[in-house]
Parts: sequence; structure tokens; C-alpha cells
Amino acid sequence: MIARRALDCAGCSFATTRCARALNTEIFSRNMDSNPKRILVVRNAALGDVLLATAVLPALTLRYPGRAIDFATSFPDVPRSHPLVHRSLRMDEFIATDYERIYDLDMSYELRPNQSILSAFAGSVGCSEAEMRLQYTVGEADRSTADQLLRNWGASDQSLVAIQSGTRFWLKNWPAASFTSLVRELEKGFSICFLQLGTADDPQVPGTIDLRGACSIGVSAALIERSNAFIGLDSALLHFSKAMGKPTAAIFGNSDPALRVQDGGRDCHIVSSVPCRFCHHRQMPPVVVPVCERQFWVLRAMDAAANVALRRHYLAHDRTAMRVARLILSLLRWREKGKRIAPCMDEITVDRALAQISPWLGSLGVPRRVPPA
Repeated sequence: MIARRALDCAGCSFATTRCARALNTEIFSRNMDSNPKRILVVRNAALGDVLLATAVLPALTLRYPGRAIDFATSFPDVPRSHPLVHRSLRMDEFIATDYERIYDLDMSYELRPNQSILSAFAGSVGCSEAEMRLQYTVGEADRSTADQLLRNWGASDQSLVAIQSGTRFWLKNWPAASFTSLVRELEKGFSICFLQLGTADDPQVPGTIDLRGACSIGVSAALIERSNAFIGLDSALLHFSKAMGKPTAAIFGNSDPALRVQDGGRDCHIVSSVPCRFCHHRQMPPVVVPVCERQFWVLRAMDAAANVALRRHYLAHDRTAMRVARLILSLLRWREKGKRIAPCMDEITVDRALAQISPWLGSLGVPRRVPPA
């Protein structure tokens, strides 16, 4: 399970016994019905990438007016709220032969590491990035639950900033102590209440309303909707914030923000300045496990071996290679739990993050704390 979760977090997907799926859309959709009645979009993982994959739905709806579009994923709650999705299915709930056309977006971005993720998805369905629209609709039940949580914490009338302090991918994590120091410094200058969202495995940030692991993704999105802004990492909740048009501040290490998110004009990106930054985008596709060249050579070698094995699995459908990759990733499971911080993330200081985020919050109209007379 640990190896499988690590693979999911790296953007991988597992073949199911009920459908023979090829590597990407250009291969899978070849010779399929040009005027389909039943359409399926597939993106297995990870959570944020599934949300981003839903951005192709407006373009497909215009191309096939009146056709029902289903979406298959390991996170069916995400597309379920989308107004253009007919049915949201789990990966083991669909049969390929039920559809005249399938757009398989698994590995789309991984095969195009030098393109933005939205551009990669657009290329896989044959549309332009301009035709795509990223959105997330908060359900009334989730909004009601979020409002009740805020009332319980006495935060209904306060200025709120949602934060996420960790991810499940070690290369994207910032030191927990740095996140805590950043929040403390921001509290000195602004009259705001911080809502800590994310999973129970994320590092706790003292002094916040701690909702880690206590909210569904829908309720988390509703809480972000109620907030003035979002501060976090290159994580799923960052993409949900963008989908709802919220101002976001995020810290980027191994990935280029220009290839991960669309700048909405009210965003703040803190980017690593190490010479090897954006290593994810410089590797041979498909990039499944980015190899950090600045870590200990044994870990680097294990990452490289896992990447070779996964590449062989996806390009040649080699089951033995997948078993090797799972074994290597299971040996690295302690690092995936946040016991190591990538050099590109450790290089970003609290002072630097504060120097960018503080004026950004001020530009959003977040009330400043009045010093005592």
C-alpha cells in the first residue's frame, strides 16, 4: 500500500483488469468513432491533477454537443460536482467497450515534462489551452458544513487565510519549522485567522485552527472559498484554490510554477534559486519519479532505478519492472513521510517568503494589525 500510494502521489496510475488502457490519448483514441455517443475521460491520480484534467470538459462539450461525458478516476468526488460530468466513476467501475471514445489523460503531463500540465491535457484531447476552463463548484452541503465548523471555532466573522503545510511528495515539502515561523510573523502584521487544511500527516502549525484530516475535499474547498487567500505548496489544495479564483501564494522547488498553475494576476510564487531547480522538467519523459541530483548518491541511484523501471513499465507494459519499482519505493517510504527536505526547498528562507507574502497580503486588503498605543 505504501508503494502504491507513493506511485499515486507521483502521478502514476495502475491498469485495471476491466479495461485495457494504452499510454496516452493519441494512441488510445486512434481509429475510434469520430461521432461518439458515449465518451469517457480518464485520469487516475493524483488529486490535484484530476481536478486539472476536468478543465478539458468545456472543450469536449463544445465538440460533442448533447453527448454525455463520464469521468473515471481514483478520486470520483472531484469530478462529481462538475456540471458537465454525466457520471463520475471509480477506476474499477467502467468497461472500455461501453464507450465509443475514451480520452485517457494518464501520463499526458508525464510524457510532456516541458509543457504546462494544462497544455499537456489540451494536446491529449486535441484542443487549445485557451478552450479549457478550470472550475470547481462547492456543494451546498459542503458549504453548510464549513460554515458550521467556523461557527464552532468562533471564526465566522474573522478574516481567514487557508494554509497547507505539507504534501505527500518529499520534493515539494518545506521545513515544518519554516512554515510555523512564517505564520507567526504574518500574525504579527495582520489581523487574520489561519485555517490549516490538508491531511493528518501534514506538519502541524501551532496557533492555527487545525483541521488537518478532519475535512473532506469538498469541505476543504468550501473553507478555501470562505477565505481571503490560500498559502501553501505545490499541492492539490493549491489547484482547488485556483479553480475557485482565490488569490494564492505557493512555494515551488523542483517544479516551475509557470508549468503547474496559471497566474491569475493576484498570485505570489516563491521559487527556489538553486542552479538545478525545475529538475522535473529536464528529465527524459515519462517523468514519474523526479531524481534530485543534490541528495545523497544512494537515494539518487534508487530514484533513478525506480524511474527506469516505471518508464519500462509504461512504455513496454513490463510487469516485472513495476514490481521492481514498487520494491524500491517501499524502501524509500520513510523519506516520503517527510523525513527529508529537498535542497531546493530548504534553500528558501522564512525571511524571503515573508518579504514576498507580506506585501501580497496587504495588496489583497487583508486587515493589518493595529499596534498597541
